[in-house]
Formats: sequence, structure tokens, C-alpha cells
Amino acid sequence: MHKNYALFWSSDLIASVGQFVREVALYWLAYEITGSAWALGILGFCEAAPRLLFGAVGGVIVDRYDRLRLLTGIQFICCLPVVGLAILYFMGILAFWHMAVLETLWATIRSMNPTAGQSMLRDLVPESELMSAVSLYSIGFNFARIVGPSIGGVLILWIGVGGCLVVYAVSLLISAVELLGIRLATRPSPSSGKNVLQEFFAGLRYVAATPMILASTVAAYVISIFVGTYTRFMAVFAKDVLNVGPDGLGLLMAAAGVGAVLSLIVLGALEERWSRRTLLWVSAKATPLLLLLFCLSRNLWLSVFLLGLFGGCRSFFAL
Repeated sequence: MHKNYALFWSSDLIASVGQFVREVALYWLAYEITGSAWALGILGFCEAAPRLLFGAVGGVIVDRYDRLRLLTGIQFICCLPVVGLAILYFMGILAFWHMAVLETLWATIRSMNPTAGQSMLRDLVPESELMSAVSLYSIGFNFARIVGPSIGGVLILWIGVGGCLVVYAVSLLISAVELLGIRLATRPSPSSGKNVLQEFFAGLRYVAATPMILASTVAAYVISIFVGTYTRFMAVFAKDVLNVGPDGLGLLMAAAGVGAVLSLIVLGALEERWSRRTLLWVSAKATPLLLLLFCLSRNLWLSVFLLGLFGGCRSFFAL
């Protein structure tokens, strides 16, 4: 058992569960305040834009500086906009523009988190166990994607949206404290002699010159922008289309996570019959089709089933 990996894995799991609790609560509240799907789209843009803009630059920064310190700092600093949002909510003065500004700030702070987390895995386990560590990391995230929304839907009924925000802030603090317990050998950061922007543009030139990587990157961004943002509008479907409350919203949000976990179980069998290229092609076509069918559904359990299949196909594409 690798203590450092165990601390990192549980830290990420706790923060991810809290994040999904927050997501369910935040978008439910935004729709209750505004009654507008446009507002949910704006809030989703405030969350996604910093990730798309700063994610690539964040990769360069992660390569140049201590990843563990970056991750720990991100968890602590992310608490600030979350706590600010909770305070405004409990004071009874929270407006949508507060949510948009604080969401942008939160997303900007967190934009380097996925890159730093994934790149740190190599420092936590021997090379021979890296694939197992990556698989377990993926299972943990998908487990959080099941548990977090389910808990979030119930917690909105029990402790309210403000309580859900507090739960997320506490999960960030616990996550950061766990990261403080990781001890890694000090390694000098590699330096290419270039500044951050030079390295960033060098990376872009490499991607542009490699057709397979370029095609995969473009496809990933298209899926992320036009398909991956579906969760931002789940409150509309739950409340106005399927006529369910926060608990139903949590169920819808969790369905894709269940599908993703089940897909990991059958992946090995599928790879024996289909090539990775075929699997990628099928999943890229099936993912948006299943989402379209979900939009046409007016039955809760059919919607849950379709989102489960959608989550499985999307997981195949990501792998």
C-alpha cells in the first residue's frame, strides 16, 4: 500500500463528492432565483471559460512548479469564493450576479487542478503500477459523480442550498489537510530555458503538427463544449420537463456516473472485439445521439436510463 497515493486518492474523492454536491445545489438555486435557462447557460459559461482559457497554460505552469504545493494551495484558496457565496446566501442578499462573479473566480482558481492532479500520479506510485493507479483514480471520480449528486439532491431538502455550500467548503479543507500529509522526495523542476508563453506556443505547434493528437484534441473540445455542458441545464429538465424536485435532479445527475462506472467493467471485453479506434468512433457518434434522445424524453426513469447509457459512451470516448 502506498501511503502517499492513498492520501491523494481519498483527498480527491472527498473534494469531488463535495464539488458535485455544490453543483446540484448551485444550479438548482440559480434556476429558482431567475427561472431562466439563459441564466444557467451564463453560469455554465462562467465555470467553463476559465477552464478552457487557462487549462493549457496551467499545464505549462504545472510542469514548472511543485505540483503538490499547487494542488494544496488551490484547495485552500477555492474555499474563499465558496464561503463568500454561502455568507451572501445566509444573509439573504444573494443575487445572480454574485453567483456569476464568484463562479468565475472559483473556476479560474481551479483551472489548473485537473492537470496538476493527473500529472502527480507518476510521483506517487512506481511506474509498473501507474496504469492501476490511473484506473483507480478514474473509478474514484466516477464514484463521486454517483454519490455527490445523489447526496446533493437530498441535502438540498434537509439543510438547504447554503448547507450544501458549507459541505463543499468543509470537503475542500479536509482535502487540503490530507494533501499536507503527503511526503515526496524533492525534485528539481525541469527547465527548458523558455518562459511560460514560449512553452505554451511550443506545445500548440506540436499539437498542430501531429494529426492524431490534433484530431483528438479538437474532438475533446467539441464534446466538452457542446455535450459536456448538459449538466448545467438539468435543473430545467428536472423542474419543468420531468416535474421532479431536488431529489430527482440528484438522481438525473448521478445516472451518468453510474453508466461511466459500469462502462469501465465492460471495457476489457469490448476491447477484445473492437479496436480502440472503432470504440472511439462509435462512442463519439452515440454520445450526442443519446443526449438528444434524453432531451425528447418526458419520463423520469427513461431519462435516467438514457443518461446512464450516455455516461458510459462518454466514458469510452474519454478513455
